[in-house]
Amino acid sequence: MANVLKKIQVANPLINFDMPEHAEMYECIENDIEMAAFYHHLLDIADHCEDHGYERPMFRAMIYAMISYSTDCNINAQMLLL
Repeated sequence: MANVLKKIQVANPLINFDMPEHAEMYECIENDIEMAAFYHHLLDIADHCEDHGYERPMFRAMIYAMISYSTDCNINAQMLLL
C-alpha cells in the first residue's frame, strides 16, 4: 500500500509545544497507518487536557494544521461546511 500522507520534514511544530518525545515519535513514522494513529493520539491528548480544565486551543489548531498539510485538505474549512 502506497503512503499518501505527507510528513512535515522541516521545523516540526511539536517542538514549539515542548513535546520533544512526540517530535521524535513523529520522525519515526513510516506509513499512513502509523501517521493516522499518531494524529489520533495527539487529538486524545488535546481532549484529555480539555477534560481536565487545561485549555490549549493553539495545540488543537496545530494538530489540525498538521493533518491539513498531510492530507492536502483544509480540515478547518471542511468543518465549517458541516
